[in-house]
Amino acid sequence: MMTTLGQRIRELRIKKGQTQIGLADGICTPSMISQIEADRTTPSYKILFGIAEKLGVPLDFLLKDIELDLADITKYKMAKGLVRAKEYGLAINQLQELLDSTDQQIPKMDVQVELAFCLLEVGRASEAMTFLHEVQGLAILRQDGELLAKVFYHLGLDALKKIEYSISLYHTERAHEELQKIALPDPALQAKVLVQLAEIQERIGQVSKAAESWESALQLVENTERGKTMLKLADAFYRQKNYLKADEYATKAAILLEEEENSRQNQEWKRKAVLLKREADWQASVQELLELSAACDGAKAGEIFADIATILLENGEAEQAVAYAERARMILPELHPVMGKVHQLFALLYFQRGQEQKGQSHLDRALALFEKHGMSAELEDGTRKLCRLLHAQGKHEEAARRWELLHDFLIGNLQKRGIAL
Repeated sequence: MMTTLGQRIRELRIKKGQTQIGLADGICTPSMISQIEADRTTPSYKILFGIAEKLGVPLDFLLKDIELDLADITKYKMAKGLVRAKEYGLAINQLQELLDSTDQQIPKMDVQVELAFCLLEVGRASEAMTFLHEVQGLAILRQDGELLAKVFYHLGLDALKKIEYSISLYHTERAHEELQKIALPDPALQAKVLVQLAEIQERIGQVSKAAESWESALQLVENTERGKTMLKLADAFYRQKNYLKADEYATKAAILLEEEENSRQNQEWKRKAVLLKREADWQASVQELLELSAACDGAKAGEIFADIATILLENGEAEQAVAYAERARMILPELHPVMGKVHQLFALLYFQRGQEQKGQSHLDRALALFEKHGMSAELEDGTRKLCRLLHAQGKHEEAARRWELLHDFLIGNLQKRGIAL
């Protein structure tokens, strides 16, 4: 006889030594837990996720081999909840069951679009394309602008994952255009399209356009995403050297992110916020980074020490910069991407001291790492510094050769992304 969901939850709760009151705390009422365990009611996705978290098991373990006798509307809501939680495999199972259902309460095309998105996320792109092209044809026939926008958004997402930026930009712009034709478009879909558009624009160097897209997205994103969106906007302003705006949005982002749970990901967002605010008060930024480093270990701490060294060197504190660069070098693996920045720091320090041979050796290692990891902006900046040095030494042919190598690398990268100049 197959185990029911209620039986499984009860068994796990007892095994963990929890009471129904303890399991319910912060999730629902003890009475609801009692009804779930007796299989008299089916929990919503939110409650189910909370139960799994309290019991210390993955959601897929809780649902494994469990037959949920749900109404299609409930099943669809649960599937969408699973998508939001990035539990794509579980969502695919629910959505495929909905496709096979004879109940017409949920439009088949909506299910197909959600299913296509999940399939893209788990790497099953060819299956996803089958659904998307079928929905695209029907959406055009029915003149359903919102559904067509969803299709274009997902086609853009697929191209983005393949680093085909020109194709991704085309589809995402089409999605944006379709939404602009609608009197009352879905704000959540608008936000997703604008965020994707901003990310593509950033990657192809359209920084000012990306800033406009991030600003538009900021008016629409959910509260939980506002901090991260503000930080992206701050980064766009920083890259345009608009330090006042960068500081404004980075400060707001830091406040919002501080209110969220102190996860590893949020620490990374906070680190970026501090870096974007450093033009206003570099000493305060160094102190904040030191506090963040205390909560990190391994490579993450090394990355933060490299950030501190960069800020110190920017502000004329060469000796302290050396100390933190050394700490970063001791922690980070030699081929770690941030080691390129560390070697560049050492190069600049040696050049300042007149030790050109050591400086050039470190700069060469930095450029090799930037090229290996596809860090185009860092590679260009480092090559420019090297060429200035070579020109100052009268080595004009070597400077020209280095610049030509950089040009070939950048053109090759653009071609890989589907951008032809």
